[in-house]
Amino acid sequence: MATFDHTITGGGTVGHPAHAIRPYIVQSKIFDAADDNLTANDVIKMIDLPDNSIVLGGCLDVLEAGGSSVTFDVGISTDIDAFCDGVDGNADAIYNFHPTAAGINTVIATDAIQVKILGADSAVVRFRVIALIADIGDPTKLVQTAAVQTGV
Repeated sequence: MATFDHTITGGGTVGHPAHAIRPYIVQSKIFDAADDNLTANDVIKMIDLPDNSIVLGGCLDVLEAGGSSVTFDVGISTDIDAFCDGVDGNADAIYNFHPTAAGINTVIATDAIQVKILGADSAVVRFRVIALIADIGDPTKLVQTAAVQTGV
């Protein structure tokens, strides 16, 4: 029986400081439906996701309620409710992301965190998205630029 060593050379063993992935937090602009004609089933792209990234967590922050039958899905283009599924749009509340067990919180090609309004039209809802993202490219080619780490 053979033993294969597939660890990163020089990666260290205490905290892996040399090649550790550095997550970063991104906050979207506040979306205000009063500025747009928001109708049921509209999709709003909130945060761009670079290729080879993973969404580790985040939230939908509803700042102004949108009406009694308004609900939201939050996800990415391949799974619009990957993070939040049918959360109440009639409450000023923060809804934490709950990534699906299917692992659709990872993107290989460029995508975006998107919010879909369901149930009813709304001209009053205001919300933002906050996400914790990390790059999952080749760890031997990661480059630190400012406070954001990008994969090659």
